[in-house]
Amino acid sequence: MTDNSPLPAYLRDVNSTELLNGFIWGLHVGYNFSNRWGIEAQLQFTNEGYKEQLELLYHFQDDAIAGTRLAAVERYRNYHYTRIPLLAHYNFLSKSSTWGIRLMAGPNLGILTRQSSDYAGLNELGKEVAPTLDLEDKPFKKMDLGFQVGIRIQKQVYQHFHLFLEAAAYQGFSNTINRPDLAYNEPTPSYYYQNNINRHMMASIGVQYALPLSKNRSH
Repeated sequence: MTDNSPLPAYLRDVNSTELLNGFIWGLHVGYNFSNRWGIEAQLQFTNEGYKEQLELLYHFQDDAIAGTRLAAVERYRNYHYTRIPLLAHYNFLSKSSTWGIRLMAGPNLGILTRQSSDYAGLNELGKEVAPTLDLEDKPFKKMDLGFQVGIRIQKQVYQHFHLFLEAAAYQGFSNTINRPDLAYNEPTPSYYYQNNINRHMMASIGVQYALPLSKNRSH
């Protein structure tokens, strides 16, 4: 009879990490001070995360034979944020053009709404134990503040309607894991895994409606 039971957590090892593709959707509202300058507030709903390869050592007892077995699994970590970027933007093209190219930058505040983990086995034992795994998630902070910079290309398609394509990058300011004592004082290789600073690239397309604030305003 074979009995598999996990060894203490310090024998678990993280082999590698890789960012996952996520999604973003939301809306924005803005105001132009002049032909060139304006501000914009956005409301974003994002799914961010990464996957990591884990090696878990298990005790086994098969009659008189005892030892350890290695379970290789992939853990998919998912973090769902509601983000509020507050951006200033500059338009490089003139007001008379039906095209717009805007440089956008400003702070981005994220609120963590949910986090979850999924597992997939990479070897025989990993596939056996993956459906039962429920390892402790890292305790993430509920707030994440960073800086966002991007560029938007837009085209007027009908009166006040515009289509736009936007690419942006986000860089967090601080560690998102709620373990500052381990993150900054533990002189071990796990230091790198205890410091998690959010950073990502994103691309979006959308439709924009420009409110006609003045009868004399041209579009």
